[in-house]
Amino acid sequence: MLSDWAKLARKAIKQGKTFPKTWPSVISGLVIDDLALVYYPGEPFTKIGLDLSARAPMAETLLMAKTNGDTGYLGTDDDIKRGGYEMYTFSRYFMMAEDLRPLPYATGAAECLLSTALEMIDNLRNK
Repeated sequence: MLSDWAKLARKAIKQGKTFPKTWPSVISGLVIDDLALVYYPGEPFTKIGLDLSARAPMAETLLMAKTNGDTGYLGTDDDIKRGGYEMYTFSRYFMMAEDLRPLPYATGAAECLLSTALEMIDNLRNK
């Protein structure tokens, strides 16, 4: 499968396709009383949701996965370093064919999600 991905990538580049250095993910949220819901289009690993809940100022904070699309699996930096299907292979199997992000998330992606979500929660609380 990885050779198929490489062939698709090579073909796309020969046809003039350029790939951006970053792929944005849109997150949204809702704060009701002391509950925060954060909606993310990917499939973050459980630890990321637990980290968000622990760091958020709310009594309850839930990270809702696969909302408004599917940008693939998102693991912690340790998960990314460890590798495996979710971290490296999934995006290459499916994303290139769907014209989405054809590469795995980079280290720091989970922290980017967490910091953005926490900032969003603060903004929603202060409205």
